[in-house]
Amino acid sequence: MRDRCGMRRMRRWLCRSGSVFALVLVLLAGSAPGAELPPRGALLTLEQCREIAWEHQPELRAGFQNVLAGQARVGQERAARYPQLGAESSYRRSSEVSRASSGAEREVSSEYSHQLGASQLLYDFGRTKARVRRRRLEAESLQADLEDMRERINFAVREAYFVVLKAQRDWQVAVETVRQYEDHLRQAKGFFEAGVKPRFDVTKAEVDLSRARLELITAENAVRLARVRLNNAMGVPDAPDYRLEDILERQFEHVSLETVLERALRNRADLRALDLRKQSLDEALKAAKAGHYPHLDGVALYRWIGEEHPLDREWQVGAAVTLPLFTGLRTRHEVLEARANRKAEEAREDALKQAIILEAQHAWLNLHEAQERIGTARLAVRQASENFDIAQGRYRTGVGNPIEVTDAQVAYADARNMLTGALYDYQIAVAALERVMGKK
Repeated sequence: MRDRCGMRRMRRWLCRSGSVFALVLVLLAGSAPGAELPPRGALLTLEQCREIAWEHQPELRAGFQNVLAGQARVGQERAARYPQLGAESSYRRSSEVSRASSGAEREVSSEYSHQLGASQLLYDFGRTKARVRRRRLEAESLQADLEDMRERINFAVREAYFVVLKAQRDWQVAVETVRQYEDHLRQAKGFFEAGVKPRFDVTKAEVDLSRARLELITAENAVRLARVRLNNAMGVPDAPDYRLEDILERQFEHVSLETVLERALRNRADLRALDLRKQSLDEALKAAKAGHYPHLDGVALYRWIGEEHPLDREWQVGAAVTLPLFTGLRTRHEVLEARANRKAEEAREDALKQAIILEAQHAWLNLHEAQERIGTARLAVRQASENFDIAQGRYRTGVGNPIEVTDAQVAYADARNMLTGALYDYQIAVAALERVMGKK
């Protein structure tokens, strides 16, 4: 029930804030059918895994609470624009001893006081306006941070998804390799019992089969570890068993490096967050400079006072000017701090831009390398398959030897795993490229 109430609050605030991204995020996380945990044995797509992560990743919930906190700070600063009302009530009882000709006398008196006061900021040379704008820009930067967090989670889920697909294909190769070595062992035993082949062929086949079974154990554990990683990326470590749609062969359109760099510098949420923080520091500098100037307030007071009821009444209306003559150089140092923070943010922005350019170049080059490797790996699989068929045929006819069969089998398995590795690297390169471009 608490989560549902929190989701409603998220929707209400996001509708007011006008954030298209965040509204879509919450609607997907709160209402998409794929956001629920899948039943055992269900077939999940990559998109469904992302939706599960949006619903269950605690990082996203923490990020959204940071956005709400930032929005609350806007309201705190905006409060200075509105009238400030206050009430005060007091009672005082005192005694006074006076000396008279007739002797000492004690006089006891009481005083009641009740008052209502109001003040209204009239003008402060833009200090409050700058503070409100600063907090608003900080809240927007936190929202951009939330979007960047979502993109990082998307990439983590996507990477873990393809790790599972790669591990499953490697496991399939290991299963088939064990089956092929079992067939070869049966052939070797048959030839040995018929007196056609020596005992060496049998022992060699047994050794190869044991090695293949060990590799199968490793492959099975790799699948389990990959699923654990995907569950963690989705934020559901106790997810029931499920199947994944195999999209390892999916291809994507070519994008030039210039386009990648242009989109990366335009769309990245973390870069946008830095720019918003830089703008907020500009406003912080304005607010700090305004501390050198006076501020004008309107004040009003209505008071009831007296020793007994009914109390006397009085009221006051006026204006007050507060001029900071000397504050221990506090304002000057606030200005220096704001300027230093602004320059530091500029340096961080430059560093991030350089990191984004480097990341984009790496992803683009890795993508093209993986594309070339896929073509070569497919050719290697065809060649290794043909070579394995030839080696098996030679052995069945009594011409070949077990070493030829083993070498051909190892080469065939390695070629298939290399193709899987190339396909995996291609998908990860595509994911990294879309991540660096800030693609939703």
